[in-house]
Amino acid sequence: MRYLSEAQRLKSNSEFSKRFSIVYDVPLSFPNEFNNFDGLQKLLVVNALQTGITLTKSYEIAGIHPEQGIRAKNKLVADGMAREHSIVTKGSGGHCTILELLPPAIEILKKMNISPVEMKGRGSFLHRFYTNKYLAEWAKSKEYKYWIERWLEPKCIDFVYEDEYQRLNAIEVSLSGDALMILESGKKCASLKGIHEVTLAFNKRDLMKLVKELLKKELMSVQEKIFLKYLNEYWIDDERKKETTG
Repeated sequence: MRYLSEAQRLKSNSEFSKRFSIVYDVPLSFPNEFNNFDGLQKLLVVNALQTGITLTKSYEIAGIHPEQGIRAKNKLVADGMAREHSIVTKGSGGHCTILELLPPAIEILKKMNISPVEMKGRGSFLHRFYTNKYLAEWAKSKEYKYWIERWLEPKCIDFVYEDEYQRLNAIEVSLSGDALMILESGKKCASLKGIHEVTLAFNKRDLMKLVKELLKKELMSVQEKIFLKYLNEYWIDDERKKETTG
């Protein structure tokens, strides 16, 4: 069976520009010679132009058989060109895998005249992934105005959005660290002028549980302003993205 890439299929009609830029958020600098690349090159290019895409979706867009994709992915990881990350998705215990491209892969892409799409913000790859791909997409689906790493004296907040009542709400992405320090950071956010509510968002339930136990010991005025959520609550799948982008 011949696997045609989604990019190849879309390029054959006038819907390419619209669907590829809106649904997958891939720049229109998608290389013309893409279909002549081998599986490893295709996987590199797709993950460079769509940072944080799931491996399953990257195989689909690249038009490579999953077995070929897995071999290419394993080689990228073994050669130190990429790192695998398991991310939380909707549903109980839902997870999928994404690739983080490392400096050696970036150098190869530069030789191909391809510049990887950078995610906004600072911190680790996963921290920026959840902020850009979960929180920002969720805010867009709600038609909320939002800011990534907004500075509100004296603290820089991971994510701030304005809700339908024109209230500013803060979300802090908490992937690791000491539970007490995470809670103290949340309390600092909650004390900032103009912040209505603060959500501490986790990718690990055990860490969230530790913070929850500490929060129970705080004054009711603090408990009423700080909320804890699992990051999969902000997951927007491809079908929902299509609905919210037209």
